[in-house]
Amino acid sequence: MKSGLVISLASALVLAIPAPPSHDINLDERIRFGWCRETNVTSTCNERFLDHATCYNFEVLDNYLNDNIETVTTTGGRCVIWEKNGCHGDHTGMIVGTDIAVDNVCPGYTWSIHGSSVKCCGGDSNAEWCADPGEKPKCTD
Repeated sequence: MKSGLVISLASALVLAIPAPPSHDINLDERIRFGWCRETNVTSTCNERFLDHATCYNFEVLDNYLNDNIETVTTTGGRCVIWEKNGCHGDHTGMIVGTDIAVDNVCPGYTWSIHGSSVKCCGGDSNAEWCADPGEKPKCTD
């Protein structure tokens, strides 16, 4: 009788342990990337849905965005801003969240006047980075 009770309790404990969160990336979902050229000035804000692992030059997203971005918002993924077109040169770390001041992403570097392109990857901040799986982008400047 005791062994049956122990087995039942052990089974209940195993069932109570939650499954780890999924870090899978749905490649069909697009990442919402929003920006403002001036903080708190809605007429300078816009957003686009970007494809996973695709580089976008800022001037394609907004004629006035190149070297002129104050805040960003990412939903459904995480993004990295590059200094040069084509996602080349120095870059920020991963940007995840709402109304992130670009100059606070990498302290000591004014990304607001240096950002020229962006690449976003689907998934949460724990998912692998799409451009270099296994490596999470860190600030370079």
